[in-house]
Amino acid sequence: MAIDISRREFVVGATAGLTFAFACDLGRIGRVARASAQAAGLSPNIWVTINSDDTITIVSAAVEMGQGSMTGMPVVVAEELDADWTKVKVVPPPSNPVYGNPGFGGAQIIAASRTTRSFFMPLRLAGAQARRVLLDAVAAEWNVPVSELSTEPSVVVHQRSGRRISYGDIAKFAKVPAEVPDMIYGAVLRPPIPGSAIDTLDDAATRAVPGVIDVIRLPWGIGVVGSGFEAIHKGKAALKVTWKKGARAETYDSDQLIGEYAAIAATLSKPGLELHKEGDFAKAWGAAARTFSAAYVSDHCYHATMEPVNALARVSADGTSCELWAPTQSPGVNQLATAGVLKTTPDKVKVNVMLLGGGFGRKVEQDFVLDAVLLSKATGKPVKVVWSREDDVKNDKYRPLAAQYLQAGLDADGNLSAWRHRIVGASALARLLPPVYERLKGKDEILIEGHEIA
Repeated sequence: MAIDISRREFVVGATAGLTFAFACDLGRIGRVARASAQAAGLSPNIWVTINSDDTITIVSAAVEMGQGSMTGMPVVVAEELDADWTKVKVVPPPSNPVYGNPGFGGAQIIAASRTTRSFFMPLRLAGAQARRVLLDAVAAEWNVPVSELSTEPSVVVHQRSGRRISYGDIAKFAKVPAEVPDMIYGAVLRPPIPGSAIDTLDDAATRAVPGVIDVIRLPWGIGVVGSGFEAIHKGKAALKVTWKKGARAETYDSDQLIGEYAAIAATLSKPGLELHKEGDFAKAWGAAARTFSAAYVSDHCYHATMEPVNALARVSADGTSCELWAPTQSPGVNQLATAGVLKTTPDKVKVNVMLLGGGFGRKVEQDFVLDAVLLSKATGKPVKVVWSREDDVKNDKYRPLAAQYLQAGLDADGNLSAWRHRIVGASALARLLPPVYERLKGKDEILIEGHEIA
């Protein structure tokens, strides 16, 4: 069996969704939505649901990959809400543009250590707004002024009478909200040089491995599906493949490229995108009592997450909808990319975010998710793809190369009087989110992160 999706079909499908998502109003994440009726509790906004059993569900702004974000971000909401933390349940964000990260132009991505600074104020506002909804509901129910009400952890108190009511009881009268069967496993053999096409394939030995169900050609490799992890990886190892020559990556030389980057960084006459400027550097440099120059390069680097990438996909029988379960840093982009390869709309794709065994930017990528999507579509069954550690190392989306050239001048008293910092590197933002990169006019803050501006 073979699946054929042209690169253009994928890019056009995914990018069309991206353009729509990123055009949305970024202020939406701090707004209170109109309270909507659900069976179990009150949802004053997209981040908070107060349940009738007195528990409070808070959607974490960030996926958890060991950095504590699924505690830190909900605490921001809970503090403003005046919630009893012992009654709080934290859940990952669903794939929906309304949960987009302001630090990434509204894209639903968690990376580059910018979660707290991006979400802090919107989440404070969400917690405060939810608290105000509770106060307004009690004021209307008891026919008292809001000014006479205050809160204690998960309780509203009427100061004049001493009357008290829990958040869960408010939710009742406010009448406002609140392993997949038949799963098989999949693994994908990718070419040793990215972009290489299959020349010859002998899969007889693979099909003879107990537990192997099928061998499926994908646009970027050969998929093996079976009844268990051991079977699929034994089957993958048994594939006999030759790959065609001519892939663009065959001529790639990282040593040569980093040398070119370093030369550009040190060529001061070579103009670049100016991100920040104060005063006259040339004048300060010429007047400095002492000057220093230094060059630095950063090579490709493996992300080395504790948990290799994996995903579970269940594509509908007609191939127009899909549910995903994945430890992902970019559920919104997963949704759009999946819609792109299935030639459907993003609303037909649901992403369930699982806990991450480390992310570090690796799980922003779509490769492991789309492995599962296309294998599920081909087999008509839910497919769980789990990369081996060897596959994870060989096929990682390595950290881009970068070169930096710094100049510093000191005055007679040893104070810093001149500073220039030139950075040359490949933009991850341009590759992952072209519409955002274009809208920011080439200002890739991921690439320049760590270059602090006083």
